[in-house]
Amino acid sequence: MKENFTSNQRHHFEEERARTILALYDPARFQNSVLSESPDIINECSNIGVEVTDSMREDLQKKLSWARSITGKTANSLSKTDKEHIRSHEVSARELPNGIIFAGTACWGEIYSVQNAFQKKLKKLNEDHFRKFRINALFIYGWLMDDDELEMATSFFLKEVDNHSTLLFDIVYIFCERSNSEGQLVEINIKEKSYVTFDISSEQMNVISHSSFEKVIGKSHEEFYGTK
Repeated sequence: MKENFTSNQRHHFEEERARTILALYDPARFQNSVLSESPDIINECSNIGVEVTDSMREDLQKKLSWARSITGKTANSLSKTDKEHIRSHEVSARELPNGIIFAGTACWGEIYSVQNAFQKKLKKLNEDHFRKFRINALFIYGWLMDDDELEMATSFFLKEVDNHSTLLFDIVYIFCERSNSEGQLVEINIKEKSYVTFDISSEQMNVISHSSFEKVIGKSHEEFYGTK
């Protein structure tokens, strides 16, 4: 029987996937890291903390979250809120031949706002409850960000972010997953104004996604969705 992937589970899954990506890229710093709160990833031995966020526009994130919560349900199991989202055209939905509903959303204009994601997390970094480390880093998901969008995002951190602020992220990681399922990680050193890129194969991404899913959910992707 198919289970529902809750928003909280998805949140922890994305954090674990980010942690695993970083461990592949820089095992010395992240191999023994663990998930935490404020920041999301920590390694006491390396004295580093990483906050994880998504650069997609917040309105699109909400619509995608609604679409995910609707997908997999039947017409009879839709909640009042589900129906309101569909009726308002914030989410489009269609019923498959097996009676299961598949939902999605459309968007216009720019999909990503790296600057907004950065400023929001920078404010959080400077709050009293947020734990500070010798190295404070930010991991930003860019997903299907194309080369031009990635170049603009990298340029923003290299040229426009003031590295003389009282408290700033030392490192920013931007991760993009390509349409061919390959991944690319960009590490930007804010203070040194330098960056490096790291390519991840589709096979490695597949292992990362499945292992992260199983670690967070406690069962394999196939077991959870009843396809095994």
